[in-house]
Amino acid sequence: MSNRPAGTYMPYQLGKSRLTTPVAPPPSAQNAPTSGQQPQTVSFSEASVMLTNLLSSAGVQGYRLVPPAPNATGVQYTLANGTTGLFQAFRDQSVPAVEDKVAVVIEQMAQVCKGEFRSAKTSVPTDDGSLVRKIGTTCTMDGSVIATNTTLVRHPNGFVVQLVEIAPFQSSESPTMKADDQKPSALVNAAMQLPDTKR
Repeated sequence: MSNRPAGTYMPYQLGKSRLTTPVAPPPSAQNAPTSGQQPQTVSFSEASVMLTNLLSSAGVQGYRLVPPAPNATGVQYTLANGTTGLFQAFRDQSVPAVEDKVAVVIEQMAQVCKGEFRSAKTSVPTDDGSLVRKIGTTCTMDGSVIATNTTLVRHPNGFVVQLVEIAPFQSSESPTMKADDQKPSALVNAAMQLPDTKR
């Protein structure tokens, strides 16, 4: 974990991250996009359908999709408990690009946190060749805590799903990532099974 103050806290912009930047594939074929195409971001309309299917598969009810901003690709949503989220999907992403994104997420969150910043990351074991990374961050300011959980799921064909959930806490004690976070949640399981509609 790390503790460092930074600027004003606000959700980072996924569309400007390095996850959409082409990365030279390593020698191992399994680490490269299978189609040989350049990485691409799934459109908002298609991502909206994916998110709706994902939440339905996970048994999530009472959610609301937020109207998009101009040229948006990520889909924002709110859950019944007040948690806000952001969903985005990508195609033809290499393993190194996803691993790089983990560091980018933590760096971006630290830069926008005005108070005490903490972060943790973990890998979720899979048996189908998928890569799953979970990142938890907290920003504590004046006794209030904003906790952000990011999950990245890369399917063997290079299809990547990214979920970000942000929840406020009125407590001086920051929530931390527990050992059982290495077990796939219903939402992560649904993301691992979410098919690429173009494949």
